[in-house]
Amino acid sequence: MSVPVDPDRETARRMLVEELGKPAYRDSKGILQRVIEWIGKRLADLASLGGDLSATWIAITVMAVVLLIAAIALVVAGPVRRRRAAQTVGGVLARDDVRTAAQIRASSDAATANGDLALATVERFRAIVRSLEERALLDEVPSRTAEEAAADAGAFFPTHATAILDAARLFDAVLYGHRPVDAPGLARVVALDSALAQTRPLRSHDDAPGAPLVSLGRTGAQP
Repeated sequence: MSVPVDPDRETARRMLVEELGKPAYRDSKGILQRVIEWIGKRLADLASLGGDLSATWIAITVMAVVLLIAAIALVVAGPVRRRRAAQTVGGVLARDDVRTAAQIRASSDAATANGDLALATVERFRAIVRSLEERALLDEVPSRTAEEAAADAGAFFPTHATAILDAARLFDAVLYGHRPVDAPGLARVVALDSALAQTRPLRSHDDAPGAPLVSLGRTGAQP
């Protein structure tokens, strides 16, 4: 914005209003709104003084106020945006979601058949987490985020830890970031689900990481 060397009071007032109207100053409305209201009152006071203040002093006042608002926006709006972003990520499974892993997989397959790859991907990752809960590897914690689940699961499946984390981040990106997902992306999560189901979890340092899961001869008796 080009600033006249000696703007009159009306020009200075317009400059300030235009500056405060920029989107950068809208994120922290609670504090900034009070500052803006205070500035408005001060501008009214300046107008009532008539010619007692020079145009130069008015311009200096306007620029000082703009710098003050910008500083507040940087200090307050940044944390607000980060806090809002953090609040957008929720748990993988809702508290009232009592479906089994098999049921969630069926939901994922149905979504795939309907061409809804986003829902299919989200449901498949939920199936992974529920399956690990059924195998008593993860506690049932409704508030657990995808990355928290990945960190816990990765300890049991170190050879698949990177793939689990990638799937968790894809889950968040699709569900909370509304990112589109393609068939290869879904296929990777489906393959991970199958791989984990066939891999023996690492329960101690004596276990061989990533060893194939040996059936115990009874459905549901696999660790």
